[in-house]
Amino acid sequence: GYNRAIDGLAIGPAAGSCGTAAFRREAVFVSDIAADPLWRDFRELALGHGLRSCWSVPILAGDDQVLGTYAIYYRTPRAPSAEDLQVLSVLARTAAIALEAKRADAALRESERHLRRILDSLAAMVVVTTPDGTVLEVNRTALELAGLTQDDVLGKPLEETWWWSGAPERQAELRAPIAGAAAGPGSRFAVRVRVAGERQQTVDLILSPLIAPDGRA
Repeated sequence: GYNRAIDGLAIGPAAGSCGTAAFRREAVFVSDIAADPLWRDFRELALGHGLRSCWSVPILAGDDQVLGTYAIYYRTPRAPSAEDLQVLSVLARTAAIALEAKRADAALRESERHLRRILDSLAAMVVVTTPDGTVLEVNRTALELAGLTQDDVLGKPLEETWWWSGAPERQAELRAPIAGAAAGPGSRFAVRVRVAGERQQTVDLILSPLIAPDGRA
């Protein structure tokens, strides 16, 4: 009930221990909620739930942004000991690492979604493979051109996918350029591929290496 009552309350200069700690960006240790002015607006609520002291430490990101607070409540008036302060500091740093990792993961997922939207908006066929030619990603245009789904192509060697599998000689033509792209500047040439049904279409094929920071394709 107490958690529901305080959920969504704004931080501020006198917003209990947690709201004040987030506002000040520094730890707030209230040893007696019944007497501390920071709890003036929330005193009856806390006391009604048997809470008498509250220590709160802000959780700060590497850029000093407040990610949250870490708090401990007691049912008796109590001030933190030196050991308590050390534990709270460690817990706040640990929470900051966890929250920043979660935030970075969310940013990465959004970046991947953004890249996917860009790839799918292109009128060109885009296929990403491993250096040995196994398909990792494919955009919507490439799939729709041949009436395929991702399950039809992901994890397969590029030359064994629908676009190439209808002509063994074209499969052989593709292997050497893929190996060359992984080892060098890439290549560009015209080639016929199989699209929807058994139709053939000439495409301008560009094989370009994606180079990692350590120089590997």
